Amino acid sequence: MPYRAVTLSALILLITVGVSYVVPDKGFSYVLSMASWLLLWAWGSIIISHLGYRRTLQGDRTNRSVFEMSGAPITNWIVLSLIGVVGVLLAFEGETRFTFSISAAWLALLVTIYYLRGLLPSRAVKPVSPDEELRGASMKTALGSPELFVEQPYPRIAKEVDINPIISLINRAFADDNPFLLKDRVDIDEVRHLMRKGHFLLLEVEGSIISLIYAEIREDGRGYLGLLVVDPATRRGGLGKQMLYAGEDFCRQRGCRLIEGVVIDRRPDLIERYKRFGFRVVREAPGDRPGHVDGGYSLILIEKDLLNQVLRPCP
Repeated sequence: MPYRAVTLSALILLITVGVSYVVPDKGFSYVLSMASWLLLWAWGSIIISHLGYRRTLQGDRTNRSVFEMSGAPITNWIVLSLIGVVGVLLAFEGETRFTFSISAAWLALLVTIYYLRGLLPSRAVKPVSPDEELRGASMKTALGSPELFVEQPYPRIAKEVDINPIISLINRAFADDNPFLLKDRVDIDEVRHLMRKGHFLLLEVEGSIISLIYAEIREDGRGYLGLLVVDPATRRGGLGKQMLYAGEDFCRQRGCRLIEGVVIDRRPDLIERYKRFGFRVVREAPGDRPGHVDGGYSLILIEKDLLNQVLRPCP
């Protein structure tokens, strides 16, 4: 429950009642002009954010949106110019000049609070083991979905004794989702090689692995996530999303600012799904496993920026 936002909104409504009582002839005009300032601020922020979004995708033709703003970025600047003209007119109008002063003071207060919070020392975090990190990461999510705030089984880091179950689950899940595969996705040598470079994060129920993801910490603040699979018998329960978040937190808590991944071009549904989780397509590369896929394939390299803060902090 966002009680702070609701409480603040209620207090502001009470203030508007007081304004109408003190200046009944101008109260409605004040409230309406204040709403106008907020509207201009909201749309100005949207247009500026869109300009920044376009800048991040500059030169990336593979990740273009299918619903683009017509005439951008020229139309962005036209809209911002019109917002600026309306703002200037409101600032010099008699009845709206007062609300302009209030809006400017409110904005200055927000900016001041923002920078003051950045100067405050962060709370020390107690060192935890890798398994404890994963436990905290999987207990909650950042999206606010009620069903994902309940306590769930948490991932653990795989050990040598888990190799055979890992191989079985990966090959079974890939065969179920990818009928064009001609061979098993992994073998014992590949899994052992991956375990020397990174970690498999396992989600278990009653001793059986029902989902896993591979996480690898690379140089220059980069991490890699791959081989995200869910047991075909336990899908549709949000486990894939839970494991993806656990993998992101695993990399983030080890200093990664960016995570990378690979999807084959024969699975456009997966590419779109990863885009919904904030990934972007970087480039396309030739397939690296000749004879594994019927009809050939290409690799689609994807990446995602990680936020500085841990969205699901460890206990």
